[in-house]
Amino acid sequence: MPGTGGLSVNTIQKIKKIYIFEDLKDDELDQIYALAQRRNFMAGETIVFEGDEGDSCFLLIHGSVEVTKMDEESGEEEKIGRLASGSYFGEMALLGLYTRTATVTALEATEALEIEGKPLHDLFYDHPKIGMAFYRAMALGLVKRLRDTTDEVSYLKASMQASA
Repeated sequence: MPGTGGLSVNTIQKIKKIYIFEDLKDDELDQIYALAQRRNFMAGETIVFEGDEGDSCFLLIHGSVEVTKMDEESGEEEKIGRLASGSYFGEMALLGLYTRTATVTALEATEALEIEGKPLHDLFYDHPKIGMAFYRAMALGLVKRLRDTTDEVSYLKASMQASA
């Protein structure tokens, strides 16, 4: 299939459902797909490490991953989330935050598409409409994640006060 980097129709349909691509037209998505590299990970394989430098994001096509963060006080890894097919991670690197904020590990055989920041930014420079739609969707996704986190913290705080 031209312009899709050899991606199957099923894979393309999955990508279209990822929130950050919702507002893009097929021809605009084709330009982003052309930048993507297919990556396969085995169960237990670490995809990115917290603290490492990185300038790419990952789109989960098949499989699931666990997101962990090191607790500075205890020195232990804390599970902070799980992502499944249709999710994405690493988007902070596309915003100029090049240090990975969490470790992401495949929980099962996982297929992802990796998109590096520089080629993506070059595409957005040449096609600002695509960049605006992408970054708008990314910002809304980050706002949703922040709201979910705020709700969770509020719930935990109320639970702690109720049990005190």
